[in-house]
Amino acid sequence: MFGVRDAEIVSLVATSGGFRAAAVRLGLAPSAVSARIAQVERSLGVQLFDRSRQGARLTPEGRRFVEQSSRLITMRDAIAAEVASFSGLSGTLRIGVAEIVADTWVAQLLQHLVEHAPRVRLELTVESSEMLGRRLAEHALDIAVLLRQWAPREAVATEIAALNIGWYAAPELVRGISGFAASGAAELDVEDVSDRAIITFSKQTPPAREVAQIFANSRLPQPIIHGSNTVATIMRLACDGFGVATLPEPMAEPSCKAGRLTRIDFGSAARLSPLAFDMCHLSPSITPFAEILRAGARQLRSEPSTLG
Repeated sequence: MFGVRDAEIVSLVATSGGFRAAAVRLGLAPSAVSARIAQVERSLGVQLFDRSRQGARLTPEGRRFVEQSSRLITMRDAIAAEVASFSGLSGTLRIGVAEIVADTWVAQLLQHLVEHAPRVRLELTVESSEMLGRRLAEHALDIAVLLRQWAPREAVATEIAALNIGWYAAPELVRGISGFAASGAAELDVEDVSDRAIITFSKQTPPAREVAQIFANSRLPQPIIHGSNTVATIMRLACDGFGVATLPEPMAEPSCKAGRLTRIDFGSAARLSPLAFDMCHLSPSITPFAEILRAGARQLRSEPSTLG
């Protein structure tokens, strides 16, 4: 059959008036141009040019070919412009984010991306950090924002945020704690809540391990510690008074302002480490997008209480 390049050569011969003039413009030998067009004619079963000493003129079939193939050339140019637009930053980008990220600042981060790469199309996946790490390693994702511990070893990783984790409970639950009743403030010792249910992240996460260690060091029996792999579930259980919960501050503070949660200060003995999130990618072709997201994260960090 024929390709876009063949269509361009036929059109150039027609506008140049002959094979020799077209060959000069193409930087080819006239015989090469003639052979290329002869091959197209054989594949189509028609004669595109009337050849004479005066030059080459399109036949009626040749004129029809040029008219129709010009659409093919235009489509090729449009595709090339689409792919190369905005310094090459276009196409479909598959981004995976952990639930905490999706529920806090992902919209601001993605807005920064589309402002700087307006031709990009996003496919967003929200899953656990463990699953995101697997999908990234399998090249089912281009970029993942996930807990550092689940980042693939071979990935290019950059810390993008560190979310502070605090202790929270429903106001009615806090008011029922004897230590709170005595002090009149939500400043307690961990022993004061050892008879309450504790709700935290799933057991593979740093907060869950730290919570278990805090109560293991307590002078009282260890409370029942419930784990969940979704922050939304932890939040709902805490607001419903099920127990004392560990939650990311950016997610919990709006509920505190609304009166659905109360923050508890256990002091330095029960302070939890921030959750460190890395942005990871494997393919070098993703680097320009990753750089935009990193810049967006730096901008967000400059805004109080956004990224911890």
